[in-house]
Amino acid sequence: MSGTFTAMVRRARVRVLGVSLLLTIAICLVVAGPVNPTDKPMPWIAKDWTQWTAADCLYVLNGSPWSLQMDPTTVSIQPGEFNSSYTLVQLRSALPVRQALLRTLQIEKHYDKFDDQKKQEFDQQNSGQLNKNAIDNVVILIDEVNVYNGGRALTGQSGATQVALWTSDGTLVMPVQTNKVNYPPTQIQFDATHVQFEYVFPRTVGGKPLYSPSDLSLGISLGAPLIEDKKTGKVEQQDFRNSTGGYTLKITDLMYKGKLEY
Repeated sequence: MSGTFTAMVRRARVRVLGVSLLLTIAICLVVAGPVNPTDKPMPWIAKDWTQWTAADCLYVLNGSPWSLQMDPTTVSIQPGEFNSSYTLVQLRSALPVRQALLRTLQIEKHYDKFDDQKKQEFDQQNSGQLNKNAIDNVVILIDEVNVYNGGRALTGQSGATQVALWTSDGTLVMPVQTNKVNYPPTQIQFDATHVQFEYVFPRTVGGKPLYSPSDLSLGISLGAPLIEDKKTGKVEQQDFRNSTGGYTLKITDLMYKGKLEY
């Protein structure tokens, strides 16, 4: 991922009042698809991204086929206090996610009220990130979130694990880079802690794209716990060891304006 795109992501903030779209899906190793809690068309189908509202962006970043909240669990501590944890899996390199991040930044900066000159300046600084050629890799963000109520610190948060991709022919593709990151949360939250790891994969293997529209699914396999340097955040590279758990995304759900986005 380019440095400018990473910087753009770090600047993005979600400021939404009176909206709750914390969509959760309790699945593991099952086919996941888009969730539509209302009868309204999904924003990535209904409108151009330049017309997305803050709530639309929140939906794309948390409940779309490219950004799914998984494995919700809640533990009661005592009356009035609880810990709730879940995992957010985002296909960060997918165009709709990049559009939602950029649109979120536009909304934060009041882009729609800019004059033509200010819009041009903003576009020159940021809109180039929507060019697919700017994303040379497949980037997956896994954000382990612990939400708490009652003012006490969270305990028992699981560590990050290895991640690999399965292709349609059964090839296991390892990331070329694994980074601990600290992106601004894309969810509506009050008190929460995050453990975020970003996994960077090659977009092609043997000269062919990892996935094509004719494939059935995009498989994300979870492996052994990562060995992390607590001081630097760097991850020690190690052979992938299969573990229980993972996610399977339907390729047909990842189609956007006639193209496969991941």
